[in-house]
Amino acid sequence: MKQKTNTYMFIELRRHVIILLVMIITLLFLIIGMSLLNAAAQKNATNIVNELGRQRMLTQMIAKDASRISVLLNAISSGEGIESDEILREKATGAREKIISSTKSFEATLEGIKKGYIRVQNETVKIDYLGDSSINSNIGEIDALWSEYKRSAYIIVSEEHTSKEFKNALIFINGNNLKLLDLNEKMMNMITDRMNGAYFMYRNIYLALILIVSLLSGMTVYRLYNYLFKPLEELYIGFNNIGFMSNNEGSSFKTKNNINRVVIEVKNLFSGISEMMHLIENINMHTSFDETLDYIFKTFKRYIPYTYIGIALFRGSGDDNIVASYGVCGSEHKGLETELLGTAVDINKTSLKRIIEKNRPRVINDLDSYFENRTISDYSRIIMKHGIQASITLPLLINNKQIGFIFFSSNKKNVYSPLHVDFLKSVSNAIAISFEKNIFVDDLVYSSVLALAKLAEAKDDDTAEHLNRMKNYVVLISNLLKTNSKYADMIDSKFLIDIEKFSPMHDIGKVGIPDNILLKPGRLTGEEFEIMKMHTVYGADVLKEAEANIMRSGRSLFSEGISIALAHHEKWDGSGYPSGLKGDEIPLSARIVAVADVLDALLSKRPYKEPFTFEKSVEIIMDGKGKHFDPHIVDVFAGNIDLFRNMQEQFKS
Repeated sequence: MKQKTNTYMFIELRRHVIILLVMIITLLFLIIGMSLLNAAAQKNATNIVNELGRQRMLTQMIAKDASRISVLLNAISSGEGIESDEILREKATGAREKIISSTKSFEATLEGIKKGYIRVQNETVKIDYLGDSSINSNIGEIDALWSEYKRSAYIIVSEEHTSKEFKNALIFINGNNLKLLDLNEKMMNMITDRMNGAYFMYRNIYLALILIVSLLSGMTVYRLYNYLFKPLEELYIGFNNIGFMSNNEGSSFKTKNNINRVVIEVKNLFSGISEMMHLIENINMHTSFDETLDYIFKTFKRYIPYTYIGIALFRGSGDDNIVASYGVCGSEHKGLETELLGTAVDINKTSLKRIIEKNRPRVINDLDSYFENRTISDYSRIIMKHGIQASITLPLLINNKQIGFIFFSSNKKNVYSPLHVDFLKSVSNAIAISFEKNIFVDDLVYSSVLALAKLAEAKDDDTAEHLNRMKNYVVLISNLLKTNSKYADMIDSKFLIDIEKFSPMHDIGKVGIPDNILLKPGRLTGEEFEIMKMHTVYGADVLKEAEANIMRSGRSLFSEGISIALAHHEKWDGSGYPSGLKGDEIPLSARIVAVADVLDALLSKRPYKEPFTFEKSVEIIMDGKGKHFDPHIVDVFAGNIDLFRNMQEQFKS
């Protein structure tokens, strides 16, 4: 009877262990499969939204270029142009070529949409809408309006500007531009809603499957408890009853301590599984990447001896420079992540290159000894200055493509073993999944709004590169300010990321300014300038609407962008617009953008002026200290003139 009972117990135990393993493997396959499906769906959604946003931009560009041709040809006829007739004719020819190119691009994409697909970078992305009568009706309206819009565009290109056909075509384009824009926006919203509906359906199925498997796993664990832990408890009681648990000195058979050790190890095992499951849950919900990274840092410290987690990303495809992009640390390294952010390293000059070549993590248990006979990079110099003594570095992979590195570092030497490396591989995979998910979600929204910001840029050819140059000046100023005691507590890693991302949106409100004012080749009248000033309010309103939509998912994305768009024309002495803010009432991000925006404007050619010299531009900025600009920012600017001069020379070359 005793043998039979033992046989039955171990058969049941094995059967339940197998069931549990099958369920865990099934759960992992479900998570991987649904994550891949979700990532692919979000990638397609990003491509579709970008292409539909481009359709809206093309209609605006056609209208802009049509108006531009009319303005240029009228200036030639009247003899009132600021530039020579030859230059004006060249610009008119360029505008005609742009109309032809924009018309062909719009036509090709519209024909694809009518057939249920969009071409993006030699890839065909299917749009599942053919059964939706509302979308089909909307596309029919676009097609009907586009037919006449296209005909009018070609009349603008081919007819004399004094002809009746030219004037009627220009009136039609200007009169129907917003209607065509609204129809395209309506189509984009309907298709996006349809894609979102499919995404939420898949997500709910995914969560339901996880719930079912979790319940079954819970039942299995409960039965395991009955067949494993209860017998162990009875075994412990039996040992105690027969005297094996006596505390006689010299006894080498310390059963109670051994069992407690097993219990602790089992509890730690289940605790680790629970925390890993909670991490997966965070990744698949609306938790931001920063929150996920912070959760990992706080939760897994008891398993791995780290005091800092850092992420460095490659600047771009084919670029061997990595840039410190994210970081989180404890009180042991206060200020490390902020000082490190933005630091660039050429991997060819470090051992990071070997991590890629060998596809194997790097473990350094004593950084001091490691760098005794090696050149130390700025990145390593900064972390060692903050007390980092040892580090594990793993490649950051997304879809088998390396996008950067993850650093787990400690303020103690000789703390890492091969077991730590194996555990951190799982943690780094979770970080990669969270990073990829947040990139797709944020890019889906951010790229749509940025496309609108580029509409404002596209209306003025003379400022085509202004956004990129201005953004680089902003990043330089911000990184210089983060070492200034006045702003050290205000400029953290999130601030630096946000200001780089949203400074190009400072003039997004110009899409709401009439072309006859925005494109005027001379100075504005007082009334026209009052209208132009409203672009700050329009821009903030656009971003507030986008922020309201993203807030439905419990996240914030555009708050810094709203501050920049609304306040970048405020002045330190209170004489700016739209609200007359002064001093520290003006958001810091807007004060930084104000200096960068004016600097690039001074150095750039405009329809009403030639570019100023660098020296004259610096003089104007200095004259604005305490009046137009934050005096502390101007002081930092003045103390680093050569850096700005070098950056401007790079732009010129």
